[in-house]
Amino acid sequence: FSDFVRHSERLVRLVRATPAAELVLLCKNLAQAKYYDGELMGEVWRAIRAQISLGQMAMSSLVEVVTALRDLNAYDAGVLRAAAAALTPQVCLMSREQRQFWTDVFQEFKHDGDE
Repeated sequence: FSDFVRHSERLVRLVRATPAAELVLLCKNLAQAKYYDGELMGEVWRAIRAQISLGQMAMSSLVEVVTALRDLNAYDAGVLRAAAAALTPQVCLMSREQRQFWTDVFQEFKHDGDE
């Protein structure tokens, strides 16, 4: 936890150029440490949205990121909108459990319009 606090400003600067795999790891570590910093999360959300829209985040990575955000109760409508846009073409390939996961996420965050 103290490492996040100590390095938060540096993380804010670095997060935009962070590859998808490292962004997933950052989100998981933030959730594990239960660390939420508004400025850092704003940059994380921006980076996630950008990577989703560029097709740089696989469905498995999206699941890990959204799970971490859910654990932090860190909702961003743009992230879920981007995830929905990226995943909609893949719905027919998803298992019942995967579809249920996304339905639950949208309901838990009370996200409208993309379910």
